[in-house]
Amino acid sequence: MKRALIVGSGKSGKGATKLLKKLGYMIYVTDDKQRNLKGVYGDGFLRSLSLIVLSPGIPPNHRILEIAKTYGIDHLCEFELGVLELSCPCVMITGTNGKTTTTLLVHKLLENSGFGVVHLGGNVGIPVSSFAKETAPQDIAILEASSFQLEYKKRSSPHVAVLLNLAPDHISWHGSMESYVRAKLKIFEGQTNDDFAVLNADDELVMRLAKNLQANVYYFSTKSRVKGCFAESGCIYFSDGISTSKVANTSDLKILGEHNLQNALAGVLVSILLGQDFEKIRKNLAEFVGVSHRLEWIKDVDGVSFFNDSKATNPHSTITAMNSMQTDTTIILGGSDKGNEFDEIFLKAPDKIKNFVCLGETKPKLLESAKRCKATNVFEADTMKQAVHLAFNLSKNGDAVLLSPACASFDMFSSYEERGKVFTKIVRGLEKHEDKLKRKTAFKAKNKST
Repeated sequence: MKRALIVGSGKSGKGATKLLKKLGYMIYVTDDKQRNLKGVYGDGFLRSLSLIVLSPGIPPNHRILEIAKTYGIDHLCEFELGVLELSCPCVMITGTNGKTTTTLLVHKLLENSGFGVVHLGGNVGIPVSSFAKETAPQDIAILEASSFQLEYKKRSSPHVAVLLNLAPDHISWHGSMESYVRAKLKIFEGQTNDDFAVLNADDELVMRLAKNLQANVYYFSTKSRVKGCFAESGCIYFSDGISTSKVANTSDLKILGEHNLQNALAGVLVSILLGQDFEKIRKNLAEFVGVSHRLEWIKDVDGVSFFNDSKATNPHSTITAMNSMQTDTTIILGGSDKGNEFDEIFLKAPDKIKNFVCLGETKPKLLESAKRCKATNVFEADTMKQAVHLAFNLSKNGDAVLLSPACASFDMFSSYEERGKVFTKIVRGLEKHEDKLKRKTAFKAKNKST
């Protein structure tokens, strides 16, 4: 009997176990990611393995990869294990920001599209391996692909590959920006001229690096007319390179911001390439309300609007969120360090960002950045509750408070979802007419303005 070792026992590990059992493997699972596996399992066990499956997040310098090479054991990520076992074509969507929104939007836009079942999976939290064997040839799978998952991509290829944007992220995990970009570009490997590649024509890095693609290339843009989907004069258009047709009005969108218009253009383009008709696209587009923890309005308290953008785990995403705000805003920043730099946040902050509240593991780094960039009205907090109350205290009627950390969450929370839920709970606990405490006496928060 074939033997497989699964590294990681979370959702991905459970999905891989389910699939590999169906494929006739004897399964072994380890959850100690940094363990000396050779010492634990022994030479004989390792030589008996025919496959190692990696859960997302296992870094490229992990000991298990050295072992796989030494013993000649085939290895792949759970994501690709699942993709290789799909019976239907798939769409893969990646990018530094907007992956989840666009993936969920495409899934929504393809409702009543003529496909048997429209499956959803990947980095959205549904392991592909958990449903791969339940797919049929007439189905379609819409998959969010992270750079962690694409790092190990070797043999799979999507029918439609989407690259939304590129900006520095997960540098500490990949080792360099070059390695991060190389992982993202793997999404196009294996495609042929029967497939489609969808690119953001407004992203300079995407356009410079995504070259010599074998698939049929289409674009989306909010700035110019392109072969693909573009926005102009309040309308969304599709062009096949010869003729142009109106698809929908931008006012049909329930998700706000320039970045979400780009996500919508990408989603509409994918849906058209897969054969969805315009009338159904318009209907489904108008019903899509966005993603939790992504510029999610929570409530208004004493005239101050609170927004949860906990999913913003890098500076590029946070800058996008800041530019989406419609009124004077206090932003809450900080979390665990992914190796990113923060100067850009303070240098590119629009005038409507009036105050910065910094917390978490990256607080010292953020404060240094703010000082270097000569940012003013920069404050610090020790807890999320303290940050929320301080931001509320700094705001006046008609202002907004935005949680958009630009960092991962693992210093204080188990995930960005938990961070967003804690923020939301604190906000919902604020009384409508709560007395605004003086920040110096209530929180001893020192103004770090320079």
